[in-house]
Amino acid sequence: MLYLPYYGLKKKPFQDNSDPKFFWLGEGQSEAIAALRFGIEKGEGITVLTGDIGTGKTATVKYLADLLKNNFKIANIEDSDVDSMDFLHFLADSLDLSNSFENFRSFLEYANEIYTKTTKMMLVILDEAHRSTKSLLNDLRIMTKIERAKKPLIKIVMVGQDSITELIKAQPLSDTVQKTPTIFYLRPFTENETKEYIEHRLRVAGTETHLFSSGAINKLFRYSAGIPRVINTICDHALMIGYSKNLIKINSAVINECAEDLQI
Repeated sequence: MLYLPYYGLKKKPFQDNSDPKFFWLGEGQSEAIAALRFGIEKGEGITVLTGDIGTGKTATVKYLADLLKNNFKIANIEDSDVDSMDFLHFLADSLDLSNSFENFRSFLEYANEIYTKTTKMMLVILDEAHRSTKSLLNDLRIMTKIERAKKPLIKIVMVGQDSITELIKAQPLSDTVQKTPTIFYLRPFTENETKEYIEHRLRVAGTETHLFSSGAINKLFRYSAGIPRVINTICDHALMIGYSKNLIKINSAVINECAEDLQI
């Protein structure tokens, strides 16, 4: 990418990727992680993270998983739009379990036998959870009933768009009203958080220079509504335009041009 040496960058700062170095722990992310940890450690087995498309839900739970990897055997299931047996086989592969079980009951018996011999609980992170079927939700509810020393052996984090809350209301994840799951909404960035997020990613990519003017940040926030994925798209395009115009700093006019080019 030609704009990298021009702006003193070693790597693309706004590429959507899973590199944990680019993860920015803002106030919303910190609150989400605290809520999820509470739900996992103190809750009844199922915790839910929801939010708009592009707010960084997947990146947040990956950061959380890294924090908990010493205490849990973690399985990451990237899509919940699967039937029960496919889900169990994905789960078994993620946890390095035998997949010779024939049905859901035999899987539960196997998991109980294996994990009661270990010091770690099982943590299942289910992404795209708003796509879950009623059958899968019922299986998840049953999974949380496996206990060791009167505590759930399997903890579940469901990650999905806002519609997941309606899905849960239609298909309760517990047998009693009192055991409703912890649900946390990951909000978009504020304008100040947008600025800090951009500067963080630029630092990780190799520069301490403030490449975006305050006016550009303001326009960025207005066009992106504080959604990290949209911020990344605009910023990357803005740096390409800035390079093509020999600009030292990205101004608000460039952001307006980006919004027009990207039809935002």
